[in-house]
Amino acid sequence: MTESIETFYVIDYDRCLGNFDATMSLINDITEDMSTLSGENLKRANDEVKASGRSFMILKYLKANDPDLDLDAVQKEFIRRARTLPKSLLEPGALELIDYLRSQDYQHCIMTFGDEQWQTTKIVAAGLSDTTTLVVGHERKSHIISQWQDRATGKFNIPGECFTSKTPKLANEVVLIDDKLNAFVGLSEDALGYLVSRDKSTPTNPMIKFSRNVVQIASLNEIIDLEKLRKSTTPE
Repeated sequence: MTESIETFYVIDYDRCLGNFDATMSLINDITEDMSTLSGENLKRANDEVKASGRSFMILKYLKANDPDLDLDAVQKEFIRRARTLPKSLLEPGALELIDYLRSQDYQHCIMTFGDEQWQTTKIVAAGLSDTTTLVVGHERKSHIISQWQDRATGKFNIPGECFTSKTPKLANEVVLIDDKLNAFVGLSEDALGYLVSRDKSTPTNPMIKFSRNVVQIASLNEIIDLEKLRKSTTPE
């Protein structure tokens, strides 16, 4: 029989748990030291791809523009340097949020979009290697979550790959935490979303509707406070 849980938390990595600017600064420094490319080349390429609305595949770019570069050595050096500065690649409140979920035995995973090898390297370097990570093929995480939902019962069949045990579980609700509004498009009414917007700016894209079950917050610590309140008022 499938184990039942009340809530499953899905947390984005880049710009949510992970500090993107710090990550780019570190890989730029390593590129300067280990590659024929300059860190400025890498930054310019990232900015151009970002402006086009696409995701920058760093390892693919490095290999294409410096074929002799040892990507394994680059990733090992990235992890080594990051570990000399604990928490340097994380956003404020990231560890506190993960620690809170663990302390309450709330099941959770990191769900991130991008090149699997690079995403995994960043998460390991940030010190989150013991958090189950699911690398997905697109940013519309709400669509993935909707595929988990049983329309008859409204419950969510969370696949085994989201847990260290590899055993699927049945959740009454899913909480999605992300910094991109696109991630919440079509989010199930039986799910809850926290949109991390650190400048508290109001979404301006008229093509994307801001769902009523998505709460805009300014910090990850705010999620802890809101979840404590929500859980304390939820009937058993």
